[in-house]
Amino acid sequence: MRGFTLIEISISVAIFAILAALISLNAVKPIIDTELSAAVAQIKNTFFEARVKSMTGFAESGSTAAKFGVFFDSTSFTLFQAPYSAGAGTNFVSTLSSGYTFSSVTFPSSQIIFTKLIGEVESFSSGQNTLIIQNTQTGLSKTMTIYKSGVIEVQ
Repeated sequence: MRGFTLIEISISVAIFAILAALISLNAVKPIIDTELSAAVAQIKNTFFEARVKSMTGFAESGSTAAKFGVFFDSTSFTLFQAPYSAGAGTNFVSTLSSGYTFSSVTFPSSQIIFTKLIGEVESFSSGQNTLIIQNTQTGLSKTMTIYKSGVIEVQ
């Protein structure tokens, strides 16, 4: 007789299923990494915009130079003209992609404000200068540290 036994076919199918599962898991990880990197880039750009607006003396309303900052909620962040007011019409709110959250924000009052003209972090404290963005399904995270000068380090 020719052909394969039921046991041989079952073992082959099981091996194929295990390989397919491993390949699919490895195919999803780069997508998650890319989404996390994109969120970090968006936050960095928002910091940069707030800092530049503060340094150039930009004012949303009126003619006096203003300070700008970024406020963090659990799943969103807001570019604002200081002082922060949740309902202000000049706020620009960005929401993280589904499945991402800020697992830790150590900034005082969950916000960073940049000084006028100089662009340094106002009321800087080295122990209160990090935030962690995390994928809630995989636990993958990145830590962002902002220094007094406004420089941002991502780990």
